[in-house]
Amino acid sequence: MCHGDLNQHHILMCTHDVAIVEFNRMHRGMQMEDLYHFMRKAMEKHDWNLKLGMSMLDTYSKVLPLSGADRTCLYYLFLYPEKYWKQINFYYNANKAWIPARNIEKLRDLEIQQPMRNLFLSRIK
Repeated sequence: MCHGDLNQHHILMCTHDVAIVEFNRMHRGMQMEDLYHFMRKAMEKHDWNLKLGMSMLDTYSKVLPLSGADRTCLYYLFLYPEKYWKQINFYYNANKAWIPARNIEKLRDLEIQQPMRNLFLSRIK
């Protein structure tokens, strides 16, 4: 089973435990989807810090080892430019005559982060 929208907002750090909340997008699927969503969000917030990403994968692998198929799946999930398409769809569906400045800023941020994202992708392949 997959959470469907796993990110830092759905993880509660308690004194002796960790709790995961908001299962309204739960579905049958591959656990790599949840790992991808969690990691993508964290990596974007930290400018695709390679050390952080590799540390997250290593820590995950200590609990649940990643197979070659898992790594390939994760690679292709990261390869898809999800944030880019989210911004383009937002503009397209807003029916505005111009692109809002904030959307352009977000697209430029994605462009700036792309080299670090590519480096991370090359390491997980």
